[in-house]
Amino acid sequence: MLKTAPTVVSFGVFLCALQAAYYPFLMTPNTAVNWWQIGWMAEIGFVAGFPVMLVAESVDQHSLVWISAAIWSVLIWLGLRSLLKTSRA
Repeated sequence: MLKTAPTVVSFGVFLCALQAAYYPFLMTPNTAVNWWQIGWMAEIGFVAGFPVMLVAESVDQHSLVWISAAIWSVLIWLGLRSLLKTSRA
C-alpha cells in the first residue's frame, strides 16, 4: 500500500495541476467551461500545483505547462518516496 502511495499522489497532483492551468480562476456568469474541466480538481490544483500555475500565467505555450506539471509531479513523487524510505528505516 505504501509503495504505491507516492505514485497515486503525484499522478493526482499532475491531473489537478493541469485542471487548474486551464480552469478559469474567477468564474463569471457567462464563463464557458469545457466538458473535461472539473471544478473541484481545479481548486485542489490551485493549491497543490502552484508552480505550474506560475508557469501557466507567465507563458502562452501549452507544452511548457504540461512539462512543468510533469516535472512538479515527479518532484513530489521523489520527495514522498524518500520520505517513506526514511520513515521505514
